[in-house]
Amino acid sequence: MARLNDKNSIRQKSFKILNRMKTKPRAECIKKMMDVLGMKEPYASTIYATHRKQCKDAGVYTTVYRILDVRDGKRIKPYISTRDVFKTKEGDHVTLVAARRAYISSQNKSIKAARALIIKKPKKAARAATA
Repeated sequence: MARLNDKNSIRQKSFKILNRMKTKPRAECIKKMMDVLGMKEPYASTIYATHRKQCKDAGVYTTVYRILDVRDGKRIKPYISTRDVFKTKEGDHVTLVAARRAYISSQNKSIKAARALIIKKPKKAARAATA
C-alpha cells in the first residue's frame, strides 16, 4: 500500500523536485534541494541516492557501458566504466558485450590506420630502375 501524501514530508517534496530533474547533474539536483527545502548537504545526498536507487529498480534509468583506456591523457590498461542515464543516446551500449565489441572494433580501426601509414621500402628491382 502506498504512503499517503504528507504536506510536511521533506522526502516527498524532494522526490517531486528530483522527478523533474532526471537529466540534470547530481550537484545541481542537490543544490536545488538544499535551496528550496533548506536541508543540509549530507541529507540531500542521501535522498538523492535513495531516489536514484528506486528509479533504477523501477527501470527509469538505464545502465550504459563503455571501455576506456586513457586517463589524464595517458594510455592505461582498459577498464569498464558504467553510467546510469535517463535516456540512452545512439552510441551508448546497454550490454557489456556490445561495449566490448565496440572497443575491439575501434582498436582494429586504429591498427589498420597505423598499418596504412607505414611506408614500405622499395624492392631491389624497383631501386635499380630508378637509379
